[in-house]
Amino acid sequence: MESGQRPGLLSGMSLETLRRAYSAPESELTEEEAASTLFRFFRSTHVVDLRLIVVTILGLLGLYIIIIIVGFVIIISGFVEFILPMKVKEIEPDLAIKLIGPAVAIAGLIISWAYKAASTRLGIIDLFGCEIATICRVGTIFDIGMYYVRAYEGQAGVMDDSAEKRGSSDTYTSKEDYFPIFDKNSSDLQLLEALIVCRITEFYTFMKATRDTQRRLATILPPKETDLPEGAAAGGQMPWHTAALDVVYMIFLGYEAGRKAIHHLVEFEPGAAENTIVIMITELTCYGFLLGKLKGDPRYPRLCLRGETYKEITPMLYLKIVSNHGKADGYWRPARELLPWLRERYERALGETMDEALSRTRLLAEQAGTARGAA
Repeated sequence: MESGQRPGLLSGMSLETLRRAYSAPESELTEEEAASTLFRFFRSTHVVDLRLIVVTILGLLGLYIIIIIVGFVIIISGFVEFILPMKVKEIEPDLAIKLIGPAVAIAGLIISWAYKAASTRLGIIDLFGCEIATICRVGTIFDIGMYYVRAYEGQAGVMDDSAEKRGSSDTYTSKEDYFPIFDKNSSDLQLLEALIVCRITEFYTFMKATRDTQRRLATILPPKETDLPEGAAAGGQMPWHTAALDVVYMIFLGYEAGRKAIHHLVEFEPGAAENTIVIMITELTCYGFLLGKLKGDPRYPRLCLRGETYKEITPMLYLKIVSNHGKADGYWRPARELLPWLRERYERALGETMDEALSRTRLLAEQAGTARGAA
């Protein structure tokens, strides 16, 4: 059992559990607590509307009970006997229960519905978050971005054995279902907010386009070195190189959309940080390659705009992981283990060292803090 984990969280409830769910800082939560529906109902940004409904109902119920109690106190005290024809002795002893009981029952039904709706919505969030993170992790494990970059540059084995595999590639048709969650639960996306739906849909669309471009690439015979016209390998003028460049571009767009989706879907900070690094390792690999190959292409200006985003989010992520050293150490360790890999890919893609990026980010943070202090 990992340090700090509380056994039996879901097997028994207590006032302490409710207190932690409502007020404990995020950094003090264990992975089990952060994943429980109870804790997420009080904290998740995905159920703000349902949480508002519950708070409103509880507020109205409390106000109603106070009004009933105050009314009974006034009547029993005899202060309004000259206005109300009702005598104290005419009031039924259980009238308060009859008035309050149905209100409590109705409020309980509404709260129960809200909690069930939150559980369903969070379940959909978890399903898509898990599938997107897993698909991206598999691609990074095989370093798919670097593989196609090397293939384009004539350094991968695919350049050597494609001629022998050409016959089988021409008739290859994939029958595997790589997106079971999306295919079977896409109708449930209507339960989520528009921005999240957009990010999820972008990811699956780009990944399916990646598979299509991979199949198209498999049907084109890679040119031999002697067949390449001057500058073809560098400019991607041969059909095979054009197709390979399309594969890298689709992988880049898919992983970029996956990172944005994970940002919304995974709320446990150590898990979100780890998944983001796993995605950015491949994303930055493809980005750096495309930046060097698409100069003069209509897509190049949009790629350049992304550079500022990477220079902002990557060092911030790096500092966040480093600063959490020692806090729930077991949860943050997987992300810290990936930092050298992230550093190497960032420096190769952006053309600056991570130390320079970290210094710039610290300086900006200090300036922002000074400005807030002066205000």
